[in-house]
Amino acid sequence: MASDNESSIGKDFTPNPYSVKYDEIVDRLLKESVEDFEKSGKFSDKILLSLYNVFGEVFERALELHEEGRITHISSSAPVAKGSCYHRNNARWLLQVKGFSGSIYTLFPEINFCTCLSFRSQVLNDRVIFTCKHVLAGWLATVDRGKLSYQQITSKQFQDFLLYQSFCNHADA
Repeated sequence: MASDNESSIGKDFTPNPYSVKYDEIVDRLLKESVEDFEKSGKFSDKILLSLYNVFGEVFERALELHEEGRITHISSSAPVAKGSCYHRNNARWLLQVKGFSGSIYTLFPEINFCTCLSFRSQVLNDRVIFTCKHVLAGWLATVDRGKLSYQQITSKQFQDFLLYQSFCNHADA
């Protein structure tokens, strides 16, 4: 169990995505959030406040995306009923997040990357935020799967989908 000092991660914290300490704080907070959710079946107010303190408005918008059920888990086998969606040995899968604009963003497990403009400008170029609302919403949905939609496709469809995503991303570059 985390001590009071460790669990007050977000208190008086000013994010600096350049900092190694920031990465450690984010990693610890996400792990603590998963543990908290697994114990009670929901995120505690304390965890929600810590997530807001670390991610700010990005967390607010991610929570809205999650609460509105805008995330779909796509895989080439049956969805995992129990346990973490993030287990590397599970079937191939990815997430799609339908943004507020209606655009669909494809996210890959355990990768902090999105093709949205916010990610490109604020995360990659300006380095003022750690991640975008789509990536954070995807993470929330894999922890609290209550609003997560599932879509199962064949292995061939999955391969074709990945090739299409690769082609689209190269065409945007």
